[in-house]
Amino acid sequence: FVFGSGSVGLTAGDVTATYSNQAPAPAVAGQFFGMTLNFTPGSFTGGKALRFGIDRDEFRSAFSPPTGTSVNGSSADLAGAAVLLPSGITTSGGIAFSGTLADGSTFSGVMRNRIGRGWSPLSGYGFINAETAVSLPLP
Repeated sequence: FVFGSGSVGLTAGDVTATYSNQAPAPAVAGQFFGMTLNFTPGSFTGGKALRFGIDRDEFRSAFSPPTGTSVNGSSADLAGAAVLLPSGITTSGGIAFSGTLADGSTFSGVMRNRIGRGWSPLSGYGFINAETAVSLPLP
């Protein structure tokens, strides 16, 4: 957990991260499924914003069948939607989160990546569906 410099009205001392649910092998010690953020009482009030970073690793990769390995996979793209190839169908995705406020009320949501924005090493600025491309008439 890294406190973000873009946070508004909070300091790094206002928030503490604790981890839970140690991931089983092939994960290594210190890789967890859960993280809880606790705030100094009264510090996280209206008009304030927390921005933070956290390392996200791929639990089981496809690069060491049959069980895979835990590998560094800190791409936010993995936390969002996916494009199925060659169909171009976009699937949903995201990181679910929930919280409990000081008064006991709860909230939840999903952080989602905007798929198809910007450049990636895999697709450059986007995929071309080869099936569709070869079926179109020549100009």
